[in-house]
Amino acid sequence: MTQANKDSTISGTKGTIDYDSFLEKYKIHRLEVEESQSKEPILMENKSRFVLMPIKFHTVYDGYKKREALFWPAEEIDFSHDIINWGKKASDHDKSIIKKSLAFLCSSVLGSFYLPEHISSEVQIPEAKCFYGFEIMVENIHGEVYSLAIDQLVHNTDEIKKMFKDVDNAKFIERKKSFAERWFDKESSLFAEKLVAFSSIEAIFSLVSFFSIMSLEKKDIIPGLISGIKLILKDHIVHCDFQMSIYSELKKRLDPGIIERIVTEAVEIELETLEDDYFNKQLDKETKADIKNVIEYVGDRVLMGFGNQKHFHSANPYDNLEHECFENVIPKTESSDSQNTTKFSKTEKIAASEISFDDEF
Repeated sequence: MTQANKDSTISGTKGTIDYDSFLEKYKIHRLEVEESQSKEPILMENKSRFVLMPIKFHTVYDGYKKREALFWPAEEIDFSHDIINWGKKASDHDKSIIKKSLAFLCSSVLGSFYLPEHISSEVQIPEAKCFYGFEIMVENIHGEVYSLAIDQLVHNTDEIKKMFKDVDNAKFIERKKSFAERWFDKESSLFAEKLVAFSSIEAIFSLVSFFSIMSLEKKDIIPGLISGIKLILKDHIVHCDFQMSIYSELKKRLDPGIIERIVTEAVEIELETLEDDYFNKQLDKETKADIKNVIEYVGDRVLMGFGNQKHFHSANPYDNLEHECFENVIPKTESSDSQNTTKFSKTEKIAASEISFDDEF
């Protein structure tokens, strides 16, 4: 059994995770990573950190341009059919799934941690700061879509208040908050650990809500909301992959055991979310099995993105979304010395183009 596999068993299936004793096993390694942080080019104090040109980190800038090309506004989501179907086709059970999922997505469970702002304050290169600034705007659009959906579909103010009260009382909320606190709020947290944790949060922590809503796609009740959820899921995956791109710029990287611990813990928390009464009673066995598999599939995707091996070996039951939502569009640096010309692909609505910037104008 590898060291990573041994360490992955520390968390167990449920209960309190002994965070401190786990990190103690990597004390020397983490001290080495911490010492190297002051020498990392992307983290070194940079008086020109707000001056974008000339481009120095071409791969990171490429990731920013790809993020920019995928932009979409909230107005693009058409809720007109959803509103009609809500009163005519949606059952009480369908409505319950939608309301519970939207309540979680719309609540600021992790928003109070300001994760993109947190990472952006540490990274010193303008190419990355451009991405994080754009990501913050995109997350505001996601919140706008969730709020619009609730406003268009649920009109009773008391019912809306109950929706948010119920999600605040759900047990899994505290575990998700604790995860963010462990890997972001502790002074001892390493920048590389924050990148892995941020990727895990972006890619994994909303999957139960996303796929609970998308489980209703065949009923054709909420086509507008489902199209929006697919766009948002794609954005989450892009944001996840950008952390991997930043990680690939680091000279000193994490032991695979630490990476596996962070990602498998996030998967465990999302699986507990699936089994929580808040969601569990709303979903049939087949849907739950599919969501479990996609959580584990995405967990493996994150692990592999940071250079680890697969842990769960689950197939993606939603293979129709492989290209639409899970395709990797963010590049990673293969060599720190690479200074290739930057290229980026627009979405179908934008013609493809090429941009190159020399070190001198």
